[in-house]
Amino acid sequence: MNKQRFAIPNNLNLEKLLQDKYPHYSAHLYKFYYLVDHLLENRFLNHKYSQMPKAIKNASKKRMIPLNSQILKKILVDRYYRDILDILLAEEIIETDNQYKKKIKPDDVAKSKAYSLMQKYINASFHYVPCTSKLFLDKLEKRKQKEIDNLAPHHNAIREMLKVINFDITAAEKQFTRDQNVLTSSQLNSLRMSLDKLLAQDYYFSVDKKSNRLYHNYDQIRREYRKFILDKNNCRMIEVDISNSQPFFLALLFKELADDNELVNDVLHYFELTANAKFYDYVKDRVAKISKVDIIQFFYCETRHEKKRLKLFFIEQFPICYELITEMKKNNHADIANELMKLEADMMINTIAPILLEKNIQFVPVHDSVMISPKYKNVVINIIRKEFFKKYNMNPPLKVK
Repeated sequence: MNKQRFAIPNNLNLEKLLQDKYPHYSAHLYKFYYLVDHLLENRFLNHKYSQMPKAIKNASKKRMIPLNSQILKKILVDRYYRDILDILLAEEIIETDNQYKKKIKPDDVAKSKAYSLMQKYINASFHYVPCTSKLFLDKLEKRKQKEIDNLAPHHNAIREMLKVINFDITAAEKQFTRDQNVLTSSQLNSLRMSLDKLLAQDYYFSVDKKSNRLYHNYDQIRREYRKFILDKNNCRMIEVDISNSQPFFLALLFKELADDNELVNDVLHYFELTANAKFYDYVKDRVAKISKVDIIQFFYCETRHEKKRLKLFFIEQFPICYELITEMKKNNHADIANELMKLEADMMINTIAPILLEKNIQFVPVHDSVMISPKYKNVVINIIRKEFFKKYNMNPPLKVK
């Protein structure tokens, strides 16, 4: 991490605000900058918040960023962190869902309050301000190093490998110029921040504790810009991708959770459709005015929010599948998404990535796909198919882009 500067919206003058209304906090300006930058960066670069479909119920609230109070106390200092949040809330710079839940019983799911910048700041262009406190920079660096030290060996090997991936920033900047009249202000800000980080060699790498997914500079960038990712010989990488990946991984989850007597009829039909990347088309051909996003939302939303047309279709065409989906969402509708991401990470990161590392194949993991040099295409495809078949007796539907 190269966190020596903070991204701040152009329409937000924190320095003047503190001087005029909270002068005793002016000496802590960099802490306000840190918090705003943290919310802005997560909103633009973390896929959990930046790419949530608008169709998802309460999407704006779910785009809020959870802030663990214990971590904030360590970073911003115990006696200041609450005041900093209160000032930003009072000045309507940030908002909160105000929902907090302690973990009392072993099965309880704790929840930190979540925050977001107000929309006018998210939509505004931004600039960078330097961090003037060496002590604060050292604290952030030590915290980041501690996270790195706790990485699994194969995670750390992937992190190091990503640092030497090349990126055609010149071509990307030209594309960015063309996209300025096409993308929304929020999309442009997200893209601008992604490019700026690559330009500054500000490498980001984290492992989500719930899903085990990896997040890094190259998975955050817009799909259309992946064509600018280059291997060590400056050759454009290709992407080996699992088609219809979410229905396919759900099929694998059915295999793990269902009894043998349930793996019949409609479940086998579901397996066949997903293994051939035909599931989305099959549903859309039979249910009027249904999109891919609607189908994904159906898998992940609360049962009471399921679209009636889709629910009736599943009950008729895939009754056992529907029972399994309902059972998985019974305690918490988010459980199914977390389980699918865990399964995806287990295969793509914990199983396939170590094999590629051992064979010295340079790659970029992007959730359900890997980017590789064209010369490794057949080798990597065979590895992916072999490992999926070994564990699930199913071949994933692969496509090369």
